[in-house]
Amino acid sequence: MIHFDNSTENRQWGHYTLYTLKNDLGTKVEISDLGAAIINFWVRDRDHRVRNIVLGYNDSASYLNSSSYLSGVIPSQTVKNQYAELHKSRWTLVALAAQHITLETSLVLNDHATAQSIASPQAITVMVTYRLSDDNELTQHIWAEPNFPCSLDITSHSYFNLLGRHHDITDHIVNIDADLCWPLNTSPQEALPSMDVAADFKQPKSIRIGIAEQVRLGQPDGYAQNYRLNGHGLRTVCWVFEPTTGLSFELLSDKSAVQFNTGRHLQLEQDDYAPYSGFCFEPMQLPTQSNFANGSSPKASINHLDCGQSIADGIKINESTLAVDNTAALWFDENRPYSSTTIYKVQVEPQFSH
Repeated sequence: MIHFDNSTENRQWGHYTLYTLKNDLGTKVEISDLGAAIINFWVRDRDHRVRNIVLGYNDSASYLNSSSYLSGVIPSQTVKNQYAELHKSRWTLVALAAQHITLETSLVLNDHATAQSIASPQAITVMVTYRLSDDNELTQHIWAEPNFPCSLDITSHSYFNLLGRHHDITDHIVNIDADLCWPLNTSPQEALPSMDVAADFKQPKSIRIGIAEQVRLGQPDGYAQNYRLNGHGLRTVCWVFEPTTGLSFELLSDKSAVQFNTGRHLQLEQDDYAPYSGFCFEPMQLPTQSNFANGSSPKASINHLDCGQSIADGIKINESTLAVDNTAALWFDENRPYSSTTIYKVQVEPQFSH
């Protein structure tokens, strides 16, 4: 059932709709029923200037034509992006209020149904809820229930810029609470026991300084790396500060890892944004190959598994491991639905005089 509140706003966005959440601080967030994406995120900075801090699109056609699917809900890099089309799905509005929206979609896996000749198609129901608090916390809760045992990990592909769109982010100061990282498309089992100086954001430093360290070490410039996060449960895992605007960005997550990307791959012609126009944190589950008894090498990466891959595909689940190691397990079904919570908290930091 859809619940509407008279104080809510919505507007057409091509063939789709943008729904507005707002609070008493003047913050406004627009969520689309296309990809459940965060399209606009307006906040006031230290000088009360309104800035749009998320990389969105002026129209739905630009979103659909982009090669980077910015802001959409996607499978994480923990699993293959077999269902990367999730970001192009039309989501159904379930509930709407001034500071709350819930959207739902369903992925029907016809290829599995055909291959296995089963009566009912295999499907994954995905629901996303956004809540905007009066403390400028935008909470995103993702819930998914497959009607068959499969691997799942879902995240948000939102890029942020605390200066506003179309500005360079390299002077943003970043802090990541992690002691271990590994490059994309590799396994965490292959990661070194410690990070080099360029990858280490345990002590806050600017992206510009990090890139200079990469160049000095002969590494490619820009970040596209996975980090194993410290701690457990819903906690602060990343923090970003922009000195000009006085805005800080705090990421809280209940996941065990995060992918950090500084948008080096962005292309103005294809994405509407130039390189280094935004930063992205994608919370994800930490891959642990020991959860699977499929005869793979201990060093085999879970990236070899498809999102939605089922037991029928030859993967056997170690149920005793799942029961003990609930954080690392990536398998879900009707009796064990997928769930994750992410909070984006944006604040104006106090300005200190010397």
